[in-house]
Amino acid sequence: MKNTITIIFLGLCLTGCSPFKGDKIVITKEYIINDNWVNSHNGITVERMKIKPDSSLNILAPNFDSGGTNNWNVINKLELDSSFVYSYNVGSTYDSSLSLSKSPDKKLYFNKPNKSLWVKGLFSGDTIKTLGSLQNDTWYRFSKLTPITKFYVFIYVDDSGKVHRFDQDLSNY
Repeated sequence: MKNTITIIFLGLCLTGCSPFKGDKIVITKEYIINDNWVNSHNGITVERMKIKPDSSLNILAPNFDSGGTNNWNVINKLELDSSFVYSYNVGSTYDSSLSLSKSPDKKLYFNKPNKSLWVKGLFSGDTIKTLGSLQNDTWYRFSKLTPITKFYVFIYVDDSGKVHRFDQDLSNY
């Protein structure tokens, strides 16, 4: 019996199965809805990305290949634009009544004030009320969306304002 439990546990570990159930995450130009925000997990980081100088990336091309499950053909062609890194983290660190998990729709706006403030960078004390809508023809990386720390959502907002999403889960790496 002990061996059976050990084999099942190892099988889950090796196959990358997780007891974490990924809930709905919706990202638009104006807001994010994240059902993963719970009492112990209430954060988000939004970073603007840019295409690397030696790369080209046209996700709208008919023959575009994202690079498989983790979208390597997208992610490997992007780099951080350090002029736009913002975090939003409320809950036990601050006033727990402001927790994103307590919001009935678990919606956080980019383009209008929320209950707390956005922090520029990861640790600076500079704050702003809004980020503004996500810009057209721009890439963004969202992190700290789930208890899995190596889960990222890459968003591209095309020229018409349509949002394209590419997820990356590196929890097995």
